Amino acid sequence: MTSPRAHLCALVGALLIGFASSSAEAHLLNMTRATLTITPGGIIESEFEIDLSRAYPDRAAYYAASRLPSPEQDPAVQALVASLHAAIVIETDGNPPDAVPFESDWTLLEFAPERTDRARYDDPFHWPMTRIRAVAREPLRAEVLQVHFAPTFPFEEPIALTLAAEVDALRMTRWLVIDQRSPRFALDGAVPPAGSAPFVHDAPIALRPIDGLRLGFTHILPGGLDHVLFVGLLVLLCARIRPTLVAVTLFTLAHALTLTAVLLRWVPTPPAWIEAAIAASILWLAIDVVRGATWGWLHGALTLAFGLVHGLGFAAALSTQTLGTQSQGTTLLALNAGVEGAQLLVAGAALAGLQVLTRVSRAEAARRGTAAAAGLVAAFWVIVRL
Repeated sequence: MTSPRAHLCALVGALLIGFASSSAEAHLLNMTRATLTITPGGIIESEFEIDLSRAYPDRAAYYAASRLPSPEQDPAVQALVASLHAAIVIETDGNPPDAVPFESDWTLLEFAPERTDRARYDDPFHWPMTRIRAVAREPLRAEVLQVHFAPTFPFEEPIALTLAAEVDALRMTRWLVIDQRSPRFALDGAVPPAGSAPFVHDAPIALRPIDGLRLGFTHILPGGLDHVLFVGLLVLLCARIRPTLVAVTLFTLAHALTLTAVLLRWVPTPPAWIEAAIAASILWLAIDVVRGATWGWLHGALTLAFGLVHGLGFAAALSTQTLGTQSQGTTLLALNAGVEGAQLLVAGAALAGLQVLTRVSRAEAARRGTAAAAGLVAAFWVIVRL
């Protein structure tokens, strides 16, 4: 007769995994995308893709804003957008502290939150994105500008900033965090004065190692639910500490290899179907646990292969970013160290949970039931990601 405790463990595992499945795009990072375009007449047009969950008192208020029939005319929305643009610090014609700040009010053109149901807004693992477009009322009278984002608005980091000048078709995309300045961006072919820092259009800039460490960790927790499922299933398959460490290390090494290759532009940006391949790797692993397989050399080889695939998925999420030549190796090392640290934390928690399961009757049934639930989630991901 099946133990009620075994039933309970299996049910809790299934519910937790089902909760994690609420986002079919769980692998992608929650980040802000910002574009500032300078027209030939010097007018700045802004466009944002941003999760405003932290800008509202709660998610219920965010959802309510998404249901407004004409949000651009709503005073609360206009005030929120004004505070967002007030946190965009645009400095012109000089290096700090001599740079001149650009000041202007902004006219809101579009405020378009994600149109979905209330449950999606309440889901803590879903990030409802809002598209915001606005135009500055004052023209920019400068040849050079530099941008950073102030902490007065709750931007989701990292921030993918694109500066574009229509007149010369110049463009620069950089990955920033709060209070980190972009390179100096020149308009109309301006030449830097002697002894000053060069202007940058589409040359790379390096992240600080601490930013790489934080990004690597948050890529797994909380931003990589598919990674969490894969590592958790590895633990269920290996069942012991030593093979688990071997499996997680193989997975991380392969993950680091493809991530580095894409960020350094050694290989092209992965295609969109790579996310479906990641889900398929979870499905394969879940099936193996359900059928009672044990860790062996074939699983080691496949874990390496799937690590390459997962690394391509992370790189695809960062495909608009580049790394500079200075501190390049240190930043990449910190990025991968953050990933490894988070994965070891997940593996440790899964091993602890597995030890609890071994103390109940019908533990094997609970283990396979949890893997089966993960397999159903992965099958769902495969379908929606194709």
